[in-house]
Amino acid sequence: MSNLAKRAAKAVLRPVVSNPLQARLVTWMARSGAGTDASLKRGSLPLPVHFYSPVPDLDDLKRRDVWSRRSELPGVNFRPEEQVAYLLELGEKYGRECAWPPQPTKDTSEFYTENGSFSFGCAAAAHCIIRDRKPKRVIEIGSGMSSTVLSAALGLNEVEGAQPAEYTIVDPFPSPRLPTLPGTRPKVIAERVEVVGVSLFEQRIGQSAQRMASSRRRLPMPVVSAVNSGISKLTLTWL
Repeated sequence: MSNLAKRAAKAVLRPVVSNPLQARLVTWMARSGAGTDASLKRGSLPLPVHFYSPVPDLDDLKRRDVWSRRSELPGVNFRPEEQVAYLLELGEKYGRECAWPPQPTKDTSEFYTENGSFSFGCAAAAHCIIRDRKPKRVIEIGSGMSSTVLSAALGLNEVEGAQPAEYTIVDPFPSPRLPTLPGTRPKVIAERVEVVGVSLFEQRIGQSAQRMASSRRRLPMPVVSAVNSGISKLTLTWL
């Protein structure tokens, strides 16, 4: 269907969808389950909003004035002074390496900041930490502009004499950028992370988790994820 046809269909259907009777029908489907199997096969699912649902009740949040509150997060020790000191240290060491162009250049392997998916802050943090920590193994879930940054940082480490890193990407739809990565080339597993065997993570994430446990660090995970999804596998099984 063309974009023009889609816009025309939306214009016709919008008054129907916004009709209160339509809302009652969808609510009845969500609470009764009637028709939800057919909906799921078409890529949608009416969900009820209740106490145990991950879908928030926005009116309830407004009534309780949740948005104006500020939590001190007493159960999480962010150690802000140490974080700021570490960021300053990283910037001093590797900040000059993050002078990426804002727009694409003729070099298709080069990272650029105005890419709409991986911002400068995320890219700079990933680059500097990899340059500083020089990991031996990196597993990236998904691929794209972030892969360009990781590959280049790992490649610079190798040029400076670090042990070549074992770089693995898990992505059912690998980015077309992967053949032109500028540094360390990854092993690509074209599969959903939730169906990849745990053996891929046992030596890598398992050792990190043991070190975190031994140092008594807390790992806050306020994450809502789909059943048996990649996030739930990573956080509930492999970490």
